[in-house]
Amino acid sequence: MSSVSPRPFPYRRRAGEHVERARSLLESGEAAALRYVCLELRLAVEALAFDTLQAYSDEESEALEKALRAWRLDKMYALLKRHDPLVGMSFHVEFSVGSEEAGRSLRWDERRLDAAWAVEAFSMFSKAVHQPTLTQQRDGDLPSDDELRRYAEGAVVTIQAILSSPFANLREELRFGHACPSCGAAFSVSVLATLSGTAVATCPGCQSKWRFRAGAAMEPTSPG
Repeated sequence: MSSVSPRPFPYRRRAGEHVERARSLLESGEAAALRYVCLELRLAVEALAFDTLQAYSDEESEALEKALRAWRLDKMYALLKRHDPLVGMSFHVEFSVGSEEAGRSLRWDERRLDAAWAVEAFSMFSKAVHQPTLTQQRDGDLPSDDELRRYAEGAVVTIQAILSSPFANLREELRFGHACPSCGAAFSVSVLATLSGTAVATCPGCQSKWRFRAGAAMEPTSPG
């Protein structure tokens, strides 16, 4: 997309800074700090959502162009899912060499910001950083401080798990690039091939054959 800067903005770093400040404020135990905890976590969720969108900056489609202009997270994710059904889905990646019994295998997980939870969390934290509307007051649609604290504590754990993932924003159009554990030569295999089953890649250095397998539908990335 020509309207997106070619230099990536450090959204994930920003998310880490926000969640660290939220964690410190939670540990202080001060009741007055809870509103600022929610603000920091709201910003962290926003940063991760925009990091997801930024990952598609070198691609083009009508849905992506509309997602780029969307300011509501629910609309942004709905548009992104039209382009890539893996958006918001956590999964694991395995690769191994040799027989299933005697071979070596390695596994990585990529925990993603679950789209539904991101929208829910953004709404929850927004209630804490804005004045309540008249209808929220009338209908009792306001979380208590205890509910907010529990939700915030779960959100900190969730976001930290996402940020600790060794991969970020993998999708069908990308390829896994690896150094061969046997000889160090570089090789790659497409994500799409692994999601379709088990893909086999031959190392160009030592000719060892590595099996790649990716599994979608890892446990949901949410506090609940």
